[in-house]
Amino acid sequence: MITVEEFGTIFGCPVKKFKLEKAGIEAEIINYGATVTSVRVPDKNGDMTDVVLGYRSVEEYDRYDGYLGASIGRVANRIGGAAFNYGGVDYKLFNNDNGNTLHGGKEGFNKKIWNADVVGESVVMTYVSEDGEEGFFGRLEVEAEFFIDSERGLNIVYTAVTDSESAVNLTNHTYFNLNGEGSGTVLGHLMEIKSSCITPIDKSLIPYGEFLDVAGTPFDFTSPKAVGRDVEAVNDQLSFAGGYDHNFVLDQKDGNLAAITVGDKSGIVMRTETNQFGLQFYGGNFLTLRMGKSGKLYDKRDAFCLEAQAFPNALNVSAYGSPVIRSGEVYRNEIVYRFPPIKGDN
Repeated sequence: MITVEEFGTIFGCPVKKFKLEKAGIEAEIINYGATVTSVRVPDKNGDMTDVVLGYRSVEEYDRYDGYLGASIGRVANRIGGAAFNYGGVDYKLFNNDNGNTLHGGKEGFNKKIWNADVVGESVVMTYVSEDGEEGFFGRLEVEAEFFIDSERGLNIVYTAVTDSESAVNLTNHTYFNLNGEGSGTVLGHLMEIKSSCITPIDKSLIPYGEFLDVAGTPFDFTSPKAVGRDVEAVNDQLSFAGGYDHNFVLDQKDGNLAAITVGDKSGIVMRTETNQFGLQFYGGNFLTLRMGKSGKLYDKRDAFCLEAQAFPNALNVSAYGSPVIRSGEVYRNEIVYRFPPIKGDN
């Protein structure tokens, strides 16, 4: 079931909130930034728990940093030096991250009002990014489809096409706390990531073309461990980012399964599935004190993000694969946040 209601106005335009209900879970999405604002699932006692950080109003989504719940583009993550060269042409981008470009630039897709419609059991949002927007080349037509499947999966499917050539790397930036939004730190959550290496970063958080084996490092999540177990370890990679904010190279040995996370207090399990090769695990290191939607405070490391995407800085590093699509090609990123039943969940 899908219901629609108003969620205020921004830039003189109305914003809609779509509520999806199926298979015992609920999700809410607004068309400002194609943003996930809520996901409610049963905990180990069967109590419905909102596991997503968010705000009360669209004005707060516009005002605060952090990209809470947003769809990210045209190119997600960081681009070193706020510039790249393609086809012998130098492209300068907006510097919004210590000399680099982060999550699309000054006004990425998270700052746009998307067209939105209910199509069957899905909410389908669309946005057209014109040639030259934020310094990127090519006209890009983007679609974000949201739906809940019969196995308690919130599906987010991003597709994009271009009339010529265009760089594209989309992702979703939802902040999760499986003990419930506003319940405090996620350092006790158990995390398993299906990855044996990361793309290491330099001091400005930019991957530079290498791969680092996680074995014997704080980045080894090949078996479940508490998020906070090694986060304060003496390690240059952790020091550069103030914790976890790294791209994990997915092994893709278990189909589309990328990660399994468990709330240490709620017992809620989340399986992250994707067709992408990279998964950015962000531990909320830069989240600053702010009021959340339920009147509870959010602060550093009170949530985590698992952002399925192509490798960061790939426009500058050929070893990471090209994020450019051409006319006739269809970009597709499939992300599922799945919440299987747990003991006590009826």
